[in-house]
Amino acid sequence: MPPARQNAAAAGFHRKAKSSTVVVEPFSFEGFKDIQELGTMAEPNIAQRGPFPVEVEAGLKYFWCACGKSGNQPFCDGSHEGSEFTPIRYDAEASGTVFFCGCKHSVNRPLCDGTHNFV
Repeated sequence: MPPARQNAAAAGFHRKAKSSTVVVEPFSFEGFKDIQELGTMAEPNIAQRGPFPVEVEAGLKYFWCACGKSGNQPFCDGSHEGSEFTPIRYDAEASGTVFFCGCKHSVNRPLCDGTHNFV
């Protein structure tokens, strides 16, 4: 494996849908000084340090909790009310297992990219 791909694999992963399966591809955090540069200024609650595997159905919309306070993880229950967080819509293009981010720091929101290994 070329050094650049090894570094990316060590840094994390992002997931890319391919038919009904999820394919893991390398992702690089190079160029970011810290996790705050990746998204919102407010710090979300970490719901869990790992992904939430969810069976999704093609054609349905899912609303991922971005604040980490929902009692219905990984989905929004309105607990973000009054904060600067809003849920992220996920449109399922295919039925199958999707890995939603549990740490709420993924660059590939709402899907897990392995960032939980670094927060």
